[in-house]
Amino acid sequence: MARASVELIVEAARAINPLRKVERQTKRVEEQFDKARRSTKRVEAALVLMGRRGINVVRDLEKNTARLGRTMGGLRGSVGKAVIGFAAFKSVQTGIQRLESERRIKLLGQRFGEVGQLQSAAAAAARKFNLSQTEANQSLADAFARLRPLGVSLKDITSTFGGFRTAAVLGGATAAEASAAFTQLSQALGSGALRGDEFRSIAEQAPLVLQAISDETGVAAGDLKEYAAEGLLTSDIVIKALKRIESEGANRLAQALGGPAAKIKDFQNKVEDLQVAFTESAIPAITDSISDLGTVIKQLEPLIRGLGSLLAGVA
Repeated sequence: MARASVELIVEAARAINPLRKVERQTKRVEEQFDKARRSTKRVEAALVLMGRRGINVVRDLEKNTARLGRTMGGLRGSVGKAVIGFAAFKSVQTGIQRLESERRIKLLGQRFGEVGQLQSAAAAAARKFNLSQTEANQSLADAFARLRPLGVSLKDITSTFGGFRTAAVLGGATAAEASAAFTQLSQALGSGALRGDEFRSIAEQAPLVLQAISDETGVAAGDLKEYAAEGLLTSDIVIKALKRIESEGANRLAQALGGPAAKIKDFQNKVEDLQVAFTESAIPAITDSISDLGTVIKQLEPLIRGLGSLLAGVA
């Protein structure tokens, strides 16, 4: 009888020990969830702050358009909140893209001690070619990253960018088409010669570049494809041709950028600047909070797995 009691006590102790482990593990999971809730609140607070700024911007716009009557009041009441919410989300994305483009410009410039010069070149390019600052930063950074390590000066890189953009604008290419073609051009120049797919892209999106290359080399434009296939369109030739376009096309550039499409693009650029302005102070808080939240979620994974194993053992 006494032996049976001892065995019962031992079995009971064996059952209690895993339950105590489950209790401790559960407590650790609860603590991590508390951290997650705090991080979520920080994200929420940052979004609320940005939303309030967006509301203030909308209110300012309403004041400036008061002459349109009180119909805006009804609109704000019915769809204003939805519009502000969507605008806030898009603004965060726009702001992050701008910050990342500026960060890349800074990192690339630091390597050669040309941060200020590269930033100034990007700002000047945005003004001259009616680009958003983000677009100018990204395009010039791509060219700088590929060409500067090869010994091409910042001045030549800027002229290359300027000449190509001039050719694209005068040729009627859209901003998206020009951006894609310039990326391929940068890749070609980085490899040492223009040929293959890069040549075809330039021929389609900026045919004036081929004409300038023809003037530079004396090779007829129709024969340049074969010339390129042999690897004879070297980076030096292409850069000289682009400098020629930048110089000779300067007078026509302003006229080409004076049309309705350019004015719409200018409006889009101003909207982007506005979005960046009222999100730039909120973005660090949002990204830090999301990072904290991700860390907490990562920490929860082994705890939850451990808790599951303990529960399975008890069962």
